[in-house]
Amino acid sequence: MTLGFWDDPKSVSTLLAIAHDPTRPRDVRDEALEALARLEAPEAIETLGEAMADPRVDEITRCKCADALGEIGNPAALPALEALAKGEPPRQVREAVRRAIESIGRPT
Repeated sequence: MTLGFWDDPKSVSTLLAIAHDPTRPRDVRDEALEALARLEAPEAIETLGEAMADPRVDEITRCKCADALGEIGNPAALPALEALAKGEPPRQVREAVRRAIESIGRPT
């Protein structure tokens, strides 16, 4: 969790490894995802997109992942966001996805 306050490539790399490690406890992986979302690291777009769609990830964390994708603003996140929007995610996740899509779709 603490690594989410240092925008350092090593922190991002470590957090990505933890987020992708299925042997880690759920709460540890969720904290790593939330830290990546807090950093709004472009390197984490794919990881955040996968986590946002993963029902095994805590719902609040999934929302934070979607919000981070909107803040990063990279159109590369749109396919994952749009795919999830077409499904039936929980209401909170659906709203976060909608906000992220709108945010990315806005001209800068």
